[in-house]
Amino acid sequence: MTKTRQQWIDEMAGIEKRWFVFLDRLEERVKEFVEASIPELQEAYKNDTDAAKRTYGRLADSIEGQIESVRKKAEKVYEKEIEDYYHHYLFEYFNSSDEDELQGLEDIASDTYFEVCDPRYKKFEKIMDDWSKKVKDTEGENTESKYQAIIDEYEQLKDKFACKQCGSPISIPHIFLTTAYVECTACQTQNTFEPSSRARELDFVGRELAEQRNEYLKKEYDDEKDRLDEIHDKISDLESDMMGLDEEDDAKEYAKLQEKMKALKAEYKATKENIPVLYKKYLKATFDEWIRLVPQLAEQNQRVYEGWLADYERRGE
Repeated sequence: MTKTRQQWIDEMAGIEKRWFVFLDRLEERVKEFVEASIPELQEAYKNDTDAAKRTYGRLADSIEGQIESVRKKAEKVYEKEIEDYYHHYLFEYFNSSDEDELQGLEDIASDTYFEVCDPRYKKFEKIMDDWSKKVKDTEGENTESKYQAIIDEYEQLKDKFACKQCGSPISIPHIFLTTAYVECTACQTQNTFEPSSRARELDFVGRELAEQRNEYLKKEYDDEKDRLDEIHDKISDLESDMMGLDEEDDAKEYAKLQEKMKALKAEYKATKENIPVLYKKYLKATFDEWIRLVPQLAEQNQRVYEGWLADYERRGE
C-alpha cells in the first residue's frame, strides 16, 4: 500500500523521536557508570604500588571498554535505522515516484537527516569523548590538587628559612621556581634558596590548570570549527544537487535551492568570522588565568600571550 504524504512525515518524525530517546538513554547510562567509577579509579591509582600501575590500568581499560561498547551500539543503530533509511530506502522511493503528493518530501527527509539526526549523533560522539577524557584524567594527581599542594607547601615553609650567617629568620616573599638569593635583613648576607621539585613545576602546573579551567571556551571554539566544516559539506552537496537540475524545466525547484544556498553561504560567512573571535576569547581567558595563578611570571607570560596572538592574526585563521 502506497503511503500518503502525512504517513511519510509521521514515520520520519517517529524515527527522529526514537533516535533521540535512544541516545539520551545511552548517554545517561554512561554518565551513571563513569561518575560511579571515578572515585574508585582515583583510589586505585593512588594505592597501586606497581610502577606500571597495572591494577589501575586494568580498571581504567574496563571502563573505557564499556564506553566503547556503548559507542558501537549507537553506531550500529545509526547505520541501520538512520543512514540506511534516509540514504537508501527513503530517497530511492522519492526519486522513483511520480506522485505529485510526494513533492517536497525529499527536502523534509534531507533536513531531518542532515539537520537533526546526524548532528545529534555527532553530539553523542563528543559526549562519549568527554567521558573518556574524564576516565583518562583519573591517571595521576588532579591539576587542581597539584596547584594547591604547591601553595600549601609554600605556606608551611615560607617562615622556616634562616640566615646561614647569623641565624635570623628570613621570610620567603613568594614561590621561587629556580634557585634564588635571599638577603638577610639583619646582616645583609645573601642566602641561597633552593625551591622544592614541586615548586619548580608551578609555571607548568599553572598553565595546565588555566587551560583546564577554560576548557569550555576551547570547546566552543572547536565546535564552531566543526560547524564550519559541516556547513561547507552542505554547500558542496547542494551544489551537486543544483548541477543535476535543468534551470528551465525545474525552475521552481532550482529557485528553492538557490534560496537555500544563499542562507547556507550567509551562515558559513558568519561562522567563519566568529571562529577567530572565539579563539581570542579562549586565549585571553587562559593567559589571564595563567598570570593570576603564577604572578611571579606575569610579565614573561604576558609577552608570550602577545606573541601567540600576533602569530595567530598573522596566519589569518
